[in-house]
Amino acid sequence: MALITDPDQLNQGTEVVYDTSALTMALSLAGNLSEDGVTGQCLYSFSKEEWIADSNLIKYTFPMLAITPEQFEFGANGSKFSDWKPLDDATRKLVRTAGWREYDSSANNLREYVGVITLGNIDAASKTSGDKVKYAFAADATTTDMTYAGPANEAVQIYGDATNGNFDSRSEVFTVYVREENKTYGSATTTSIGTTTLTYNVQRFPLSEGSDLKADVADTGIDSDTNGAADVAPYDVMSITYIDHANQGDWTDITVYAANDVVKGSDGRWYITSAGGTSSGDASDLAGGSDVGISWTSFAGERQIGSDWYAFGVVIGGNNAAAEEIYEFVQWSLRQSSDIDAGSGAQVGLLAEDLMVFVGDTLRTLRQSDGDGVFIDNFNSNDTNRLEFQDDNYSGTARTFPFKAAGTITFNTNIVSDTDARFWMFFKDANGNQIDTANAIIVQNDADADITGLVSGQASINFDFDYDGNVQGGRSAGSNAIVIIRVMGLNTTQYVEAEFTISKATGLNFPMTGVLERNYLNAA
Repeated sequence: MALITDPDQLNQGTEVVYDTSALTMALSLAGNLSEDGVTGQCLYSFSKEEWIADSNLIKYTFPMLAITPEQFEFGANGSKFSDWKPLDDATRKLVRTAGWREYDSSANNLREYVGVITLGNIDAASKTSGDKVKYAFAADATTTDMTYAGPANEAVQIYGDATNGNFDSRSEVFTVYVREENKTYGSATTTSIGTTTLTYNVQRFPLSEGSDLKADVADTGIDSDTNGAADVAPYDVMSITYIDHANQGDWTDITVYAANDVVKGSDGRWYITSAGGTSSGDASDLAGGSDVGISWTSFAGERQIGSDWYAFGVVIGGNNAAAEEIYEFVQWSLRQSSDIDAGSGAQVGLLAEDLMVFVGDTLRTLRQSDGDGVFIDNFNSNDTNRLEFQDDNYSGTARTFPFKAAGTITFNTNIVSDTDARFWMFFKDANGNQIDTANAIIVQNDADADITGLVSGQASINFDFDYDGNVQGGRSAGSNAIVIIRVMGLNTTQYVEAEFTISKATGLNFPMTGVLERNYLNAA
């Protein structure tokens, strides 16, 4: 069935029951009325028709006052008030496209409801089978499911007097969510739609979901026993840490700072104060006491991207996983009803804001509404060039690392089996510093460590290279690097070398094939 908008589809005693003794109006799932409900305007119009035609009903005060086609008052009628009201919450949830207030005969405001309508696709086979929109008030510690599945069109109580809930959420920020397994997430708030105070009318929120092409792992593939804790590799070591702070930008003299304020020193680094105070001095060495008025320490949320340092309030530990796996973990975490903060604070997953989104194959973090930036630690180096970060001071330009080339050196069985096998990666010619001379230079990775070491039985070893920044030996940054990889073992592989090119790319594959060693002997 469909949403009823025509009073001719309603019948007294079937879909609508008026109890003149209790002064209640009940809606029943019978006749033409299904879980799709009936609009408030239709219910009001039907009631008018019944009061005109029914010689018994007209003896009683009319139960509703229409302010607009979407705003009503039960128990009010001009200057006269009565105790008419909906029978119960089941009836209230079947009244659609409407907000209302409920009075008693003494003109006391008992309850208020806002009509919540979402605009966009929410998957549902019926009102009782499918995905449900969730909602939360800012002061609540949990989210609440809408009664019916699919796009929401339901009344939510926002006020109740001492005998009807004893709460007032009318001036709180109200948020609607949709977060389902393997689907894109959506949320909207009263702030985002330009509403500062909720009242008993209808509010419409843009909210939709769709298939998430970057999330195809079932929840049990992350949390096998479904207890809310990730226990399947690589997700079991991932984390989300929220860092309490307030970013105040560049440090300034003679300024009052509060506890947990974060500032940028003249060295480009970020510092936090645990106690606050009034600044005095300069920002040349904040951790060393150049500000004699406030004690500053290094901020745990600072991260270096390229040559610059940025401040972040949320740090995700990626466990060297691929971008898609990190995204899977974060999306799973945001559907948990428990604390997901690995730090000293507390953050319920379902109440947390979205932290990241894929734009094509690029994973982009999302700055939070309180201004906190989001960073990813320990991601797979092959993904460096498809990550974008929004920091505390994000102003439209995402922070990205200088291009990092990345690849894998693979070894055949002879090399892998040799417990003494070692590898080296040299520049063939770094601005005249050539291989096979005393000036030969070992290539350094993005962390400025030499790309060399024991094979240690590994069939492959990953490497990365600061393509845009490496100037070893005076070579030109941002240019291809021709390299020579040498492998030497003792018992099972002979000496082998091969030439490769590090280009501006990821997924490079440099295979090394060692010939079986048949002649090495150390009898001792």
